[in-house]
Amino acid sequence: MSLNSPSEEVEVLVVGASLAGLCAAKAAAQSGATTLLIDAAPEIGARANPATILVQPIWRRVGLPVPEDAVERELSGLRVGGPSGEGPLFRFRAVHLDRRVFDRGFASMATKAGATIRSGVRVTSMLPSGGVHTETGAVGAGLTIFADGANSLVRGIMPTTLNPQELAFGLDQLLEAPGLGKPSLFEVRFGSFAPGWRAQLNPIGADHARLWTFARGVPQEELGNYAARAHRAFFGEERIRVLEKRRGADPALVVPGQLTRDGVMACGAAAGQGGLEFGARAGVMAGETAARAVRAGDTSRRTLKSYERAWHQETALQSRALRWGMEALRRLSDSELDGLFGGLSGIELGEEDLLALLRGHPGHAVLRVGAKRTTKLFLGVARGCIRALIIR
Repeated sequence: MSLNSPSEEVEVLVVGASLAGLCAAKAAAQSGATTLLIDAAPEIGARANPATILVQPIWRRVGLPVPEDAVERELSGLRVGGPSGEGPLFRFRAVHLDRRVFDRGFASMATKAGATIRSGVRVTSMLPSGGVHTETGAVGAGLTIFADGANSLVRGIMPTTLNPQELAFGLDQLLEAPGLGKPSLFEVRFGSFAPGWRAQLNPIGADHARLWTFARGVPQEELGNYAARAHRAFFGEERIRVLEKRRGADPALVVPGQLTRDGVMACGAAAGQGGLEFGARAGVMAGETAARAVRAGDTSRRTLKSYERAWHQETALQSRALRWGMEALRRLSDSELDGLFGGLSGIELGEEDLLALLRGHPGHAVLRVGAKRTTKLFLGVARGCIRALIIR
């Protein structure tokens, strides 16, 4: 089939080779639909992506393999803290990924499932009859799934996010110093250097690490200043060489809105579904729903909304808890954040505690932390919530 032919037609068209898009193409093809995925980048995995840490306890729920050659580094957990870095430790298996290899691995899985993938194809508009116009021709489709990132074309026809202003933007620094990449923990810190979200240090082995600084509600041109402050918070005056810088977006705190309409679906960052695990899961759900719809000959929103309902049911509680917690933390000063997290220093929690917290059932973790510390933590977060309410 040639993209120069306006008569090209597929059952399911996926726009965007994000992880969500690749998983959607794989799931749709595996479910029996004639599937084509197109992406504007010259090759799969060419775009810089901030999502490079995969948390195994969460990934297991997705039910997909991890391409073995995509794992750059095994990690043993996460430390969470305020600006000083003092705070609790979560012990679980995580890996740092080579996203180029990881994405290519999923492209291979989608191809083996029967999907066709074409890179270097830029979409210019949508076809009224279903499908899209590209720079080289038209592609008709019974159903189109948009998985083309935070600035998706689909947002021109439906409000896929309820609070697009809450999209976080990040600046990544590839760092070099003797032994910098050897620790087996990655770190997340909250503070004024990352307003509204976080700074995250990922050790990637030997002398290298990556420091991502994410912020919400600040001009993107100021990201460099915040990243420099985060660098000082982690390393002080220590001499750390910055080898490269790149930018990315994180939709973790964006609220998904309308995800379907007649003949159209959205998943991944295009739908405000942030994170590797959530993006992959959303792609699988969208692809399976799409295949069922085209087989049944009914791609109306009424049919496709089963995906939308299932997504909200599966993630609403933990997404709400994350947004609630972050809104509280962003109202606390650096010294208050250090007091809040420092009071939990020395505490170690396991993967079951992590999963329970994500499910909104913190009872076991509370017992591990202890009543006194839990009360202090609750009061600190409550202080931030009260300030948020007053400011609003």
